[in-house]
Amino acid sequence: MKLETLHLTCGADTSPQAARIQREIQLRMSYEQRGHLLLGQIELTRELVLAGLRQRHPDESPARIFRRFSDLWLGRELAATVYGPAEY
Repeated sequence: MKLETLHLTCGADTSPQAARIQREIQLRMSYEQRGHLLLGQIELTRELVLAGLRQRHPDESPARIFRRFSDLWLGRELAATVYGPAEY
C-alpha cells in the first residue's frame, strides 16, 4: 500500500487545513525521515506509559515498574514468557 493511499489521522483539535498541510509535509518526507518520526512517536509513547505507571505506583522499584510496563507493551503472556511471572 502506498503512503499516499493511507488515511492519516490528526487530533480532534486539528483543523482540516492544518491536517492537509501536515499530510502534504509527510508525503514529501523521505522514508528515513518518516522512520525517525515514527521512532520518536514510539519513544514518546513509551515514556508517557512509564510516567503514568510511576505516578500510579510511586512506591514501586524501577524493576517492578518495568515489569508492569512490559505487561502493557508486550501483553501479559509474552511478558511472562520473556521475564517470568509478574510478582505484584
